[in-house]
Amino acid sequence: LLLIAACAAKVDNRGYVATGDIKSQITIGQSSRDDVLSALGSPSSQSSFGTETWYYIASRKEATAFLKPEIAKQDVTRIEFD
Repeated sequence: LLLIAACAAKVDNRGYVATGDIKSQITIGQSSRDDVLSALGSPSSQSSFGTETWYYIASRKEATAFLKPEIAKQDVTRIEFD
């Protein structure tokens, strides 16, 4: 029983947790900063220079037994304001 439990994948989700399709929550060319903030929450990161850009980053790492964790999935959504 312990051997089976040791082989189960350990999952670590980090960053932005999407509550639906981002494209359905905002309208390109019409949604304001406040609309995006209300729909998606605070961004994971923001640009420091140039046009204002918000990044929503999510990653999923999986590890089996004592092996090094590997990134199974990573999503980055960029929203640029003009």
